[in-house]
Amino acid sequence: MKKIIFIFMILFLLTSLVYADRIELNLIEENNKASPGEEAVFELSIKNNGIAEDTFKIIPDEFSSYPFSDVFEHINVDPSRVVVGSNQEKTVDIRVKILEEAIPNKNYKTFVDVISESDKNIKQRQELIVNIVYPEQIVGITTNFKNKIVAGKGVFFDIILSNKVNKVYKNVEVFVVSELFEDEFETPLYYGVPIVKTIDLDLDPATTAGEYTLDIKVYSNKELIGSYKKEFEVIKNPDVQEEIIKNNDLFVNRVKITKTNIGNLIAKESYRMEVGGFASYFTTFNVPPSKIVDDTFVWNFEIMPGQDYVLEITTDYRGLWIAILVALVVFGLILYLLSRKITIKKTTYKLSETKEGVSELKVLLHVRNNNGMLKNVKVIDYLPNLVIPTRDFGTLKPDKIQKGRSGMRLIWQLNVLEAGEERVFSYKIKSKLNIIGKFMLPSAVVVYKKKGKEIKEYSKRIPGIPI
Repeated sequence: MKKIIFIFMILFLLTSLVYADRIELNLIEENNKASPGEEAVFELSIKNNGIAEDTFKIIPDEFSSYPFSDVFEHINVDPSRVVVGSNQEKTVDIRVKILEEAIPNKNYKTFVDVISESDKNIKQRQELIVNIVYPEQIVGITTNFKNKIVAGKGVFFDIILSNKVNKVYKNVEVFVVSELFEDEFETPLYYGVPIVKTIDLDLDPATTAGEYTLDIKVYSNKELIGSYKKEFEVIKNPDVQEEIIKNNDLFVNRVKITKTNIGNLIAKESYRMEVGGFASYFTTFNVPPSKIVDDTFVWNFEIMPGQDYVLEITTDYRGLWIAILVALVVFGLILYLLSRKITIKKTTYKLSETKEGVSELKVLLHVRNNNGMLKNVKVIDYLPNLVIPTRDFGTLKPDKIQKGRSGMRLIWQLNVLEAGEERVFSYKIKSKLNIIGKFMLPSAVVVYKKKGKEIKEYSKRIPGIPI
């Protein structure tokens, strides 16, 4: 009896080795280093060691893409299916897109499976290691510093700092340097929260006109993490200073022109603005124009020494845009209702709670077919590891239950879903202690095909406890 068992074990091991040897995988080129928001690229060689031509599918780890992963947005394989002759090899391109929120300076693992279409037992797994690195410019720097400035008091500009990585910098040093002025300040930087710093330029009015440089550098622990450089010009101080402020809202455009006579003589000035024939019906002024030439409005005026002349021009499209918006909303709603064949809604109900704080929830998936009959419809829901499934399902039990490293998938297969038909799927789960209310349950999804193209409809994500 022991000999028979031993022989079967030997045969099983030999069979596994034969299957494994049928496919030979090699990463012939890889660029596994990428910053958040970028792609890591791999080139995978697939060799068929079998005696006949075979077709292989390359399938990424389905739990290594958003929303199941908080590191990778998606994994694309091109082509995802290859035909390889006996003792021949072919290459495929694998691109791993990294989420912008991913934490850098770490290695993350994922994989792809290469499976024979002729025999599913013939398969190999290729591990992929992605090294997420810091971008070249960790801190983005922008400014509204003008290309040309007039020396004097009351000149301001803003510096906007943006942290590009998911990391907190408690205290960075910012140095603003030019041939004409210097400034420095310290500030914390948080991911996704821009920091705006206003700099006051108090330049001597006698500053020599010419070209100058603005240089901004950001340091963390004496390490340069961001830089910005700009050329600007100091121009001669005119007798009349002009300031134009444009405030363009969604429906109203306002322009305010202020001219100030800083000389000691009466200044004769003019201002011209081109307003199209259509826009002129919606444009008003605080001072009527002196004349209109074609579509150009012209103002001629005098400014006494030390006085200001203020011209305000307003173009108001609110009435027009409200009418257009109403029409677009109605049209868009009609298109949306016509385009959605299936809707899915996910809700939860709290059934009970123990003294220890363990809650039992009932999850309902409402699926409705709003159009013609559909075949081969899948309903998929995902359970994260934060909850415990009870195996207590409603009248429609899942056709498949798949387990992964980060959770479980429930799959219902509907052969036919008639027009106007509604199905309700339900199951019960239990929370782990002190977890309920502190997480969001993932979206459920309906998958079907329309004219050969796979279409997915998602439900909204919902809190882990009913609100």
